[in-house]
Amino acid sequence: MAGKKGKYKKVHLQKAKNKTQKHISSKSEKLKPKTLNLLDKKSYFYIGVILLLIIIIYIPTINNDFVVSWDDGDYITNNIPIHDLTAENFKIIWSTYHMGIYHPLTITVYALEYSLVGANPELFHIINLLFHLLNTFLVFWFITLISRRIEIAAICAVFFGIHPMHVESVAWISELKDVLYSFFFLFAMISYYFFINKKNNKAKYYIYSLVLFTFSLLSKSAAVT
Repeated sequence: MAGKKGKYKKVHLQKAKNKTQKHISSKSEKLKPKTLNLLDKKSYFYIGVILLLIIIIYIPTINNDFVVSWDDGDYITNNIPIHDLTAENFKIIWSTYHMGIYHPLTITVYALEYSLVGANPELFHIINLLFHLLNTFLVFWFITLISRRIEIAAICAVFFGIHPMHVESVAWISELKDVLYSFFFLFAMISYYFFINKKNNKAKYYIYSLVLFTFSLLSKSAAVT
């Protein structure tokens, strides 16, 4: 009789142990960091609607001209080194300050744009808008990672995308440095998030974050934050 009781007690304890382990395992699964699932229909819907809204709001800026009296002249139309893609001009771009600021990557992008269309402002505005769209997507991704809630990420992304404070950065050609540094800055934070949370191949994410941070600094010094 005592043997049966002992056996029953042992089985009961084992079942309780298995149930506890299952509960802990289930809880751990819930706490695991989530990545943005690009196959998730809900994610596609949210980010698609947000990007479409931004395009509708900002599409008129593509027809804007240069604002020559507000830095566009100094950055584009009167900036001789960007008018010709030569080794000497690249040396000037990467070895000197421009308007008291060292942001050679931004000036290089201007040079590439100018080499394609010359002093035609349309492409410059399109590039600014494209970077803003990419930045909004990165905000959505980053907030999804840290909040684990797609709805919260969508709210943050839509505020980021349409907030009036960002109009200057998107609509003004001279503010390419803002959208460019933000692009690398956000990507660097996402890479660092993976470095913290990944169990395998952590080092590569740390390297990615450092490289992206460097690119961000070369786009605008505000990235130092």
